[in-house]
Amino acid sequence: MFLAKQHIGNREIQQDCYFCTQNEHYSFVLVADGLGGIPGGDVASKTIANVSQEILSGQIVSACNASFLLENIFRTAHFRIKDLRAKGAIAGHSTFAALLCLEGTAYALHCGDSRVYHFRGKKLLFATKDHSLAERLKHIKKTGTDFPNAPAKNILYRCLGDDNLARGELTSFRFASKDWFLICSDGFWGNIAEEKLHLLYDKTNLTAEKLFNEALSNGAPDCDNITFIAFYPNE
Repeated sequence: MFLAKQHIGNREIQQDCYFCTQNEHYSFVLVADGLGGIPGGDVASKTIANVSQEILSGQIVSACNASFLLENIFRTAHFRIKDLRAKGAIAGHSTFAALLCLEGTAYALHCGDSRVYHFRGKKLLFATKDHSLAERLKHIKKTGTDFPNAPAKNILYRCLGDDNLARGELTSFRFASKDWFLICSDGFWGNIAEEKLHLLYDKTNLTAEKLFNEALSNGAPDCDNITFIAFYPNE
């Protein structure tokens, strides 16, 4: 079961893109976010969704190739965006947050500041760490202090389409019957207190709409694009 919400916020262009698919063998969820309003960020994020669909539709997905497929989607999308930039078609880059679930194992691959959260019921078990300067500063200082107003908060040192070889971060883990996942752009997690995210466990559109509207309100007057997908693999 997928519960997906998206809004353009107060921006002129929707640069977030998402893709989700499910069959009897596996489930896949992706959120990509074009960086910082740079022209072509919407094309970059859409390119990632297109590549995901192309690769998955042409492959038999199994536990033997799950990690390879995720990394192949990542690399192929990176080079396709990079090629568009080299030709002058776009200037933008994109984040990447993807989750592939099959046979009781979840594979999460991310790059940038779009996130994957793993919950068991209402308990948060895992969240990806942003590839941002703010997160790096937090790690270096080892204070655990958040930097909500720091200029470095939205400055990323990893993204897809950059001139350097993009590096994603792959994590795999087992999940249980009451486990569920949240995959979202920074327009959502950046405007919602983390302790409220567990409310999506109730799987109702009413709760999703309430949190969605709260993110819009908290992000005003210059709210970023907002995208989130709550995924319940055993529903």
